[in-house]
Amino acid sequence: MGLHQKKYLQEKYDLDNKTYWSLTWRYHKTRSRVREKNKPSYYGVPTGITLEEICFLWNRDKAYLLDKPTIDRIIPKKGYVFDNCRFIEAFDNYSRADRTNSIKRLSKPVQKFSISGELLSTFQSAHEAARQTGCKRVKISEVCGGVRKKTGGYIWKFKEG
Repeated sequence: MGLHQKKYLQEKYDLDNKTYWSLTWRYHKTRSRVREKNKPSYYGVPTGITLEEICFLWNRDKAYLLDKPTIDRIIPKKGYVFDNCRFIEAFDNYSRADRTNSIKRLSKPVQKFSISGELLSTFQSAHEAARQTGCKRVKISEVCGGVRKKTGGYIWKFKEG
């Protein structure tokens, strides 16, 4: 992106220097995250949006009025293409994300046992167990990993198989 393009975009979309570089960073972030294999919800998603289109969306969506603007894919599988992107508040973008598939892939089921060794419950993940029992997730994971003996008055183990 040369100096001429920077000047052209700043004038056409009335962008100050800080906003221009912020949008440039967002452009590069959309391009790089689809190549990261450790982010299954992004990897391989098509990206065809240009920096100029991001600048256009910035003004169209009045993103300069938002507290923490982020680029949102309206239909996640469709990817970062112009007609599928918009700027919304970061909190709204985060809260509408579908994490069910990534949680199922990355989490390990855990089992809750009484002190006497009786199986009481099985949970999809330590996070779910923490939510339902009130125990701390980190401590549940520590018990499962052998760092602690028990937490919340229970013995916890990763489900085998």
